[in-house]
Amino acid sequence: MSSGRQIRGRAARFAGGTLLSRVTGAARDIVLASCLPTWLFDVFIVAFTIPNTLRTLIAEGATSSAIVPLYAAIDPSDRAARADFLRRALGFVVSIAALSSLLLLFGAGLLINLYAPGLSDASREQAVVFVRAFGPYVILLAWTAALQGVLTAEHRLGLVGALPGLLNLGLIAGAVASLSPELSATWTLTAGLYGAALVQLIASARALRHLGKSLWPTLRRWDALSGQMMGLLGPTLVLSAVYQAQVLLTRAYASYAGLGAQTYLYLGQRLIEVPLALVAASLSTALLPELSRSAAAEGGGHPASQGRADGQKAAPTTTNDTNARSDSEVRNSDRGGTPKDALADVEAIDASRTSEGHGKHHLLGSSLRGGLFLVWPVVLVLCLCGYEIADLLFGRGEFSAKDSAATAASLRIQALGLLPAFSARLLTPVFYARKRPSLLAYATVLQLVAYAACGAPLLRSHGHVGLALASTLALLVYAVTLAAVACRLDKTLAAALRAQTLPLLKQLTAVSLAAGMALLALPCLAPWPGWARLGAVSLGASSLYLVVIVALDTELRAALQRLLTRAQVGA
Repeated sequence: MSSGRQIRGRAARFAGGTLLSRVTGAARDIVLASCLPTWLFDVFIVAFTIPNTLRTLIAEGATSSAIVPLYAAIDPSDRAARADFLRRALGFVVSIAALSSLLLLFGAGLLINLYAPGLSDASREQAVVFVRAFGPYVILLAWTAALQGVLTAEHRLGLVGALPGLLNLGLIAGAVASLSPELSATWTLTAGLYGAALVQLIASARALRHLGKSLWPTLRRWDALSGQMMGLLGPTLVLSAVYQAQVLLTRAYASYAGLGAQTYLYLGQRLIEVPLALVAASLSTALLPELSRSAAAEGGGHPASQGRADGQKAAPTTTNDTNARSDSEVRNSDRGGTPKDALADVEAIDASRTSEGHGKHHLLGSSLRGGLFLVWPVVLVLCLCGYEIADLLFGRGEFSAKDSAATAASLRIQALGLLPAFSARLLTPVFYARKRPSLLAYATVLQLVAYAACGAPLLRSHGHVGLALASTLALLVYAVTLAAVACRLDKTLAAALRAQTLPLLKQLTAVSLAAGMALLALPCLAPWPGWARLGAVSLGASSLYLVVIVALDTELRAALQRLLTRAQVGA
């Protein structure tokens, strides 16, 4: 089987597992919103954020940046070396998680004051109980995450993608059990969480049972492996910490926004993540290898190409060879030919590089254009039918019509943030392809500063809706910063993005016409049930958008004609 087919197969298995986790995650949010009172859901969101932050910083950071690359570098036939590494890596991760668990057990009050200083006394006491109950859970999470890293290195991606769904199922069971008057919601949710975490750990261990006793952590003093793992983990920790700082700030601000603010913002964000994950994540994942190959093939300042020019001998038929030989060819032209010949050589080399750069950025520009083509109608429906969506998904049990309206108010603002969030996600591979991820940290810091500056005044004037607006504005600052820095990194990228201006204006025109017609039709649909109104607006607005954009965009029309022709030929 070819390597490309293998990669596509692994990606498909991971996508299938991830889709299962997304479905169970949506079910979890629906059940929690209907079973828990709003104040208790607020408290649970704040408390559960803290172990999730530690999981992201410690377990997932160590897995992605240290365990996977180091384990994959060991010869697969040397099972003893892999087993020894895994025991020591598990000991490293679990020991850090154990220290973090002690922080949750003995510093719960301080953590709640940090994450939600505006909670009432009763809510604060309940949050402290939750955090202390979640303490040992961090150890199980870290252990499982390390094993999942090994599963990733062994290409068991379907299982890795599906395992988080078990935690969602555990929380669903705990929320349903909390409906019993004899049982406390605190302990049913905690029991469901621990039960799911144990099942997750056992499932990961069974998938790796061929490694035998190496699945148990080995605790040792600080050694060379510990230093190596910490060296790899450090940069990832910095990036994750900056992002988690904004999560902390959001929770802290929302604690002053009144009852339900945490819930409304959280549910709106969860709904936004679905199209962002399905469209932006898939496109950025597909773009990264292509951009990485293009960046590696370029000369002119890229470290990899400089290394080749300084001494490595490349194959004569590759583009890399053209770039690496550029300096020597120019010198040879200067010695053996006329100045005119040397100038011609330089122009030919620059033309080759420019052509390759334009091809690479045409791919990025067309991906941006195609992705936004799909995102626009999603934003349109979320803005027009925010209440219908919130009420259809969450409007039952403890979740009242007032709660649905408050969730819809923040959802409409957060939906506008889909556009800069999608653009930023698509630009991110440019920095990883050029081995400049540190620039992402600077942009993230600027996003955090923008959110902190906008959040306080908007919170005072508009409550939780103001926080949603601050988040959207901060995302806009982040996206614009990434675009500006990326264009400075590569001059041809600016031209490629400018080339998409007219097509994007056509998309904006189409979505504006569709929105206007939908707003005119909404009063006529007011007597309809919410689900029928949502279906009619979604179908009508999306269809009108598609008709208008096809009429305006000749390239899209030609692409659709080619697609229809191929379908007819295949039939």
